[in-house]
Amino acid sequence: MNKIFLAFFAMIVMLGCDQSGNKSNSAKIVKKNTITEREILSLKNENSDKKNDAMLRAGIDTFSVRLQMNGIQDRKIIPLTIVSGKQLFAVIYKENKKSNIRINQVEMPDSTFDGPFGDSLHYKINVAGVYQIMVGPDLMATGKLDGAFKLKTWTK
Repeated sequence: MNKIFLAFFAMIVMLGCDQSGNKSNSAKIVKKNTITEREILSLKNENSDKKNDAMLRAGIDTFSVRLQMNGIQDRKIIPLTIVSGKQLFAVIYKENKKSNIRINQVEMPDSTFDGPFGDSLHYKINVAGVYQIMVGPDLMATGKLDGAFKLKTWTK
């Protein structure tokens, strides 16, 4: 009876160790980088010497930001307040042409999403408000998953 109990106990301990080991190996940390309001306010608008608050008015404002992509799990979220315009434009200028960086999604003011896109975006604006452009690597393509790039946006 003692041998059966010891064998059963040993089996339970081994299973418990294996499960705890699997949990630690399968856990993945997903990093999500967001451009904060403070960082946006510190950026200069290309059209003026004033601090940029990432507000876009049709034919008047252009917003540009330089960012660094750091691997497969890195994402950049750039919030833009669109005051006027019927179309949103965004273009990614990569410092290294072999970098695998694209516009993954756009979140509209009503919390709906659209995407994926490529390295440029031409999107119809239905309502003014905060649009969030999400930039990251294209997981279906090859190329470097890191590198510096510039995102330029405007409305018409």
